[in-house]
Amino acid sequence: MDEAEKEAQEKLAQELDSTFETRWLPLMAGIGRIATTWAKLEFMINEMIWDLSNVDIRSGACITAQIMSPIGRMRALIALVRLHGGKDDLLSDLNKLSGRIDGVARRRNRIVHDPWGWDATTKTYIRLEITADRKLVFEDKAAELADLKSVFDDICALLADFWKMEHRIMAELPAWPRIQYWQSWEKHRFEMKPDPGSEPKAPPSPPQPSPVSPSYEAQLIYRHSLWFWACRTP
Repeated sequence: MDEAEKEAQEKLAQELDSTFETRWLPLMAGIGRIATTWAKLEFMINEMIWDLSNVDIRSGACITAQIMSPIGRMRALIALVRLHGGKDDLLSDLNKLSGRIDGVARRRNRIVHDPWGWDATTKTYIRLEITADRKLVFEDKAAELADLKSVFDDICALLADFWKMEHRIMAELPAWPRIQYWQSWEKHRFEMKPDPGSEPKAPPSPPQPSPVSPSYEAQLIYRHSLWFWACRTP
C-alpha cells in the first residue's frame, strides 16, 4: 500500500468515526428495531403453531425453526386452523393477513439484508439491492430513514392484527387438547412478568378440555406481556 492509499484509508476512517453517531447510528437503530419487531411476529406465529399442534414448546421449536419464510409459517398455521374446524370466513381472513405479512416481509428483508452506504454527492443513504426472483436486480437504491419508519410501523400493525387474530382463533375454534403445550411452559419455567395496561381485552374463553389448562386470560398474560415491548414506539 502506497502513501496515497494509506492516507485515503485514514481519511475515510476519520470520517466514519466523526459521522457515526449522527449518520450511521440512527440507521443502525432503525434496522435493529425492524429486525427485533419482526422476530416477535415470527415468534407469535410459531407459538400459535405449537399451541394448535399441542406439542412441547421445545419440540415445536425444533420443527418451526426449519421453516425459513413467514409465508411457510402462515401456511402451516392456516392448515392447523382448518384441521381444527376453522370456518371459511376465518380462513379467508387468515389468508389475507398472510398476504400482508408476505408483502411486509419482502420489504423487511431488503432493509435487513441489503448492504447500506452513503452517497457523498447527494447526501443520502443507498442500499445495494441484489435479488433474483425470476429477474436479476443488482443496483443502488436511494433510501431514507423515513422508509425504515414506514416498514417499522407496518410491522407493528401486523403485530396488533395478528394478536387480534389469535383472540379470534381461540374464540371460534372448538376446544382442542392443549395440556402438553401448556405444561411445557410450566416445565421449562419461563418467567414472564405482566406489564399493566399492555394487554388487550380478551374474547370469552373457549371451553377448556381439562382443568389443568389455564384460563385464556391467564394465557395471554403469561405468553405476551414480556414480548410486547418490542413493537412500541417512543
